[in-house]
Amino acid sequence: MHPLRMSKPPRSISPHTAQALKTAGLVRHLGSVAEGIGVRFVVLKGAALHALSLVKANARPMCDLDVLLSPSDAARLNDTLVSQGWKAKGSHRGEDHLPVLKHSFWPALELHDQLSGVSLDGKSWVSFADLVSGGGAEPLPAAGPAVFVPTREFLAAHAIAHGFFHHGTVAIGYQLLRVFDDLAALGGLEGTDDEFLAGPGRWMKRGLTREEIVTILRLGRRLARGENVAADLPPTPESRLLEHVARSAGDPLYRKALRLRSFQLLGGTGHNRLWTFLGNSWHVTFLSRQQVDAIYGRPKHDWVYPVRQALRPFDLVLRVARYSVASLKLRASGESPPSAPRCQP
Repeated sequence: MHPLRMSKPPRSISPHTAQALKTAGLVRHLGSVAEGIGVRFVVLKGAALHALSLVKANARPMCDLDVLLSPSDAARLNDTLVSQGWKAKGSHRGEDHLPVLKHSFWPALELHDQLSGVSLDGKSWVSFADLVSGGGAEPLPAAGPAVFVPTREFLAAHAIAHGFFHHGTVAIGYQLLRVFDDLAALGGLEGTDDEFLAGPGRWMKRGLTREEIVTILRLGRRLARGENVAADLPPTPESRLLEHVARSAGDPLYRKALRLRSFQLLGGTGHNRLWTFLGNSWHVTFLSRQQVDAIYGRPKHDWVYPVRQALRPFDLVLRVARYSVASLKLRASGESPPSAPRCQP
């Protein structure tokens, strides 16, 4: 099935608006493909906020589309899309999703079969079945009968979990301040702490602690009121969290120290931590050609690939050394990042 091409957006619109329009087109296209093969999916994160008209198209940046399916449906949709010209980026899956799919026209696509950081039963991460049976998803008729979006309640829970559980420990590839904008758009900063914990919090029975969730909420409310949280003396939990958010976005030394944690998290957060660690370590060390392109850039000559692949273990050792030095410098000055909010199964 060929992509349902949209007319080219005018040059005058912002990049965020253009990306939002293209992502909305991809949601409709996926809805058509999914209906044709008998699978269903839930649109997540920024694309869901746009689909529900909770944010303006030019206000919420997105770089890809994330959807949640059952494991079997994710495999079927993945195979169908690959047969239609999509290509897997890399050779292995992440903890929550299959290898990222790329297309020459559409935004990148992540097919999730679970969502770490959110849990309905306190034992396992949220699945498609959990979301539907728990009343956390509703149909999105505009995209077809195969497409669902989360409720506001779940979107608020997932905004916090995605930002501060999934990315919070290594806040490098995601702007954590976006979490507070999303919570404001969802009305998640209104009401009391207890009201949030009784509503969106019912989806957060595993992952972040109650204290971590409350600190995030209180910081969000204070930022929404325009308070100068950074000036808190003595430092408060909110000011320390804000410092972490700000420094992870722009402090080179701090970012290097955080990158050290990416090696500490190879075991993931699921129940099969040993196998996850071994699998992730293998794929991080022994690169495919696609991974070489993604990490180091596509070389001009084919002979460069085996050289870079052979040197990869040495590069990792040097990276760990650099990141360790940065971490020790921060620790010596009493500026270490906050404790990692990782859940032990």
